[in-house]
Amino acid sequence: MTRLAALLFAIALTAAAPAARAQALVDPTRPPSESVARAAAAAAHPPASVQTVKTSPAGPVALVGGQIVKVGDALGEDRVIRITDSELVLRRPGGATEVVKLYPRVDKRAVLHAPLPNVGDAPSAMLRAGE
Repeated sequence: MTRLAALLFAIALTAAAPAARAQALVDPTRPPSESVARAAAAAAHPPASVQTVKTSPAGPVALVGGQIVKVGDALGEDRVIRITDSELVLRRPGGATEVVKLYPRVDKRAVLHAPLPNVGDAPSAMLRAGE
């Protein structure tokens, strides 16, 4: 009888061991829990990135994250309040505004133009240089 009890105990241990190990295994393709929380927060308020702007007689439109928007449209929780040739202005739910640039690393500045040379002198100067 003790031999039978030992055999049954060994069989029970052998049967329970894979189940215990299976619970300890973690899916290697599942992202860590903090990544899931960050992804959920980012989905609730995605950062806007303007991909292109098109101006037409009907008004400007912008392509933002694969979605075509015009002034007045909702973009997540934000509202589009202005579209220019280089930026998109959003109003946040709290009333704050955010400017999203088409080219964030480009800073547009006014260019000072130098006076143009006298056009009448240009051909004669070229002729003298070619002599």
